[in-house]
Amino acid sequence: MSSWLLLMLMLKNACPKYVLIRLDDDDKMVPEKSQKTENNRILGGVDANDIRDAPWQVSIRSSSTLCGGSIIDATHIVSAGHCFYTPGGPPDPQAVRVFAGQVLLYSGTAHKVKSVKLHPQYDPVTYANDISVLELELPLDNGTAAGAVCLPEQPLEQYMSQKAMVSGFGIRKVDVLEASPKLQILTGVQIQASCNNINVSAGAFCAGGEKDKDACQGDSGGPLVVNGTADCNTATLVGVISWGNSCGAEGVSGAYTDVGYFLREAGGWLCMALGLDPCPNGESS
Repeated sequence: MSSWLLLMLMLKNACPKYVLIRLDDDDKMVPEKSQKTENNRILGGVDANDIRDAPWQVSIRSSSTLCGGSIIDATHIVSAGHCFYTPGGPPDPQAVRVFAGQVLLYSGTAHKVKSVKLHPQYDPVTYANDISVLELELPLDNGTAAGAVCLPEQPLEQYMSQKAMVSGFGIRKVDVLEASPKLQILTGVQIQASCNNINVSAGAFCAGGEKDKDACQGDSGGPLVVNGTADCNTATLVGVISWGNSCGAEGVSGAYTDVGYFLREAGGWLCMALGLDPCPNGESS
């Protein structure tokens, strides 16, 4: 019998950007259906033509949630903390699967997870320190791992002049909780020096705010990237999709975890979780 699993966290009117799913008899992901069937992409995304459009993107299934993540190297994925938070402690890694190297949600190899490292100061009320690292049991194949995203070597301010890109398998219509069957790409996202109509904690920043152009439920943990540098063949991971008060509302920012902050600040937690020494900013962890 299919089991219906539900987990929706709605605190302080904040909405974490994951989507509920159910598991069918073959343990495959099936998004919850709505009676509404409109398929227009009101959040402004377009279908990825090929995984090369965002080769660092992965989809992650954890119990009843669908989240995104970014390939850092052959064995490490960076995602959001709220995707894996439970009051009783970290989730069983055996309940988590990572799908990489594909643009279709239900295709690709399910990679088993060895460990889930949730930031120890993650706050489920404020979404402070909303970051996590997954370590895979086995390395990704060389072709998939080659699409790994680069970590930022500069503070956030240095990237504000660039337009960013976000991606994910999240919902394409605000009132239809149905995951996209194909990876969606949204370009031209503006990183903001100050937030509009939301407040974020240290280690987070705001972006977006254009009408009908936003990340939404199911995109949590996914990447916000800018163009790579001369030393980077792919892109630079500036942010992790975190939360918002709404999706695609004009003048309302979305909240993103500042990846560089957790490399440089907070005790260099991200460097330690990834086993990096030295850190990309040139400091020893």
